Amino acid sequence: MRARGSDGWTVLHYAAASGRRDVVKYLLENGGREFVNARNGDGHTVVCWSVAGCYGVGLPVIEKLIEAGASLNHTNSKGETPFQVARRRGASSNEIATYLWSQLPPDEQLSQGPRFDSADNSADDSHEVCF
Repeated sequence: MRARGSDGWTVLHYAAASGRRDVVKYLLENGGREFVNARNGDGHTVVCWSVAGCYGVGLPVIEKLIEAGASLNHTNSKGETPFQVARRRGASSNEIATYLWSQLPPDEQLSQGPRFDSADNSADDSHEVCF
């Protein structure tokens, strides 16, 4: 489980990015919790990739990662938290953004900006959201 790909991805990165909730659950229950905040070679966490929806990952995988202790404060290469990525993606991630917002303490909700804004009306379907 400690192995990483040449791109720095852990097994948990691959399982989460492919939306494999069953595999994510198995990994987290069998020693994978220590990798829940691991960054790949570009510095992106498992939850960043999952929230961005680059590979169609749904809320159940993200919930598992958060339950396992994934940080909602780690930022991607653009300096965005998982909530900010979901909010920027707009309509395609409103359910995810709402969930992430509910997991933030009130003081962090304020520091991460408004829950929704005008940008939420148009989805950013770019696969480079995490990059």
